[in-house]
Amino acid sequence: MIPSDIRLYTWVDVEEVLLRKKKQNKWPNGLVWARTYWDGLTMGIRPGTQAEAQNWLSEIYDPRFRNNYIILESVDENQRILPIWWEETEEDPPTPRLTPSLSRPGVLFPPSENVEPPAIMPSDFPPVVAFHSFKGGVGRTTHAIALAKALTAKKQTVLLVDGDLEPPGISWLFERRLPYPPVSFADLLALVHGDESPHYETAIQLVSDRLQNALIDGIFILPSFRSTSGFTSLEIRPEHLIQGSQNAFILTDILARLGKYLGVDVVLVDLRAGLS
Repeated sequence: MIPSDIRLYTWVDVEEVLLRKKKQNKWPNGLVWARTYWDGLTMGIRPGTQAEAQNWLSEIYDPRFRNNYIILESVDENQRILPIWWEETEEDPPTPRLTPSLSRPGVLFPPSENVEPPAIMPSDFPPVVAFHSFKGGVGRTTHAIALAKALTAKKQTVLLVDGDLEPPGISWLFERRLPYPPVSFADLLALVHGDESPHYETAIQLVSDRLQNALIDGIFILPSFRSTSGFTSLEIRPEHLIQGSQNAFILTDILARLGKYLGVDVVLVDLRAGLS
């Protein structure tokens, strides 16, 4: 059974289920390794143990498991799945290599040239306002929330995004009123990263649908993570989207489109202090 605090939005959530079972020492004997990514889950197994591994997956991903895929969170008319692949091996699992978090990138690219500002958004797209400071503790988050409240007092609806992925202040401030967020900014990043639809419409539509349950006093709250346990783990970061796109302003574009789906008047984003 899928843990009650996990929603299978992307491969990141599928991997979280496997990680928890590994920490509990509850992997089947025939499972050598598991590799998850946006395009599928690959299971490295001993020869002749596929049936055992399938039964195990059926138990831990119930009721979302099928023989060759896992059903992900979807809107009704557009079911999303994560394929499952099987690879038999006689090799022992390698010793994991610790990669320093501040190491140089594994692949180098030439610098971007002639980066142009984004095209003017159509008038039916809400403006995106980002709050940033080079120093922490100056009231950045407080001002973002204050502006959100001032706008709702004028009968405007707001999408408030906690883009501070290190000390997520908005997520903490709204924790009592939204103890079980239906979706998060980290989910949006992971969904967009694996979305091949034009303008990431599949990901944006799904997040918009789930955000209907996160409306507080005229403000749609998009926290950094769905739970405090996720604060130390972020597989897909904003820079991953930027590095993999020809649009240097992809995040602004995504948040504006999400705001349009929600029908809000303004999108407010609270960023981290320092380098963003």
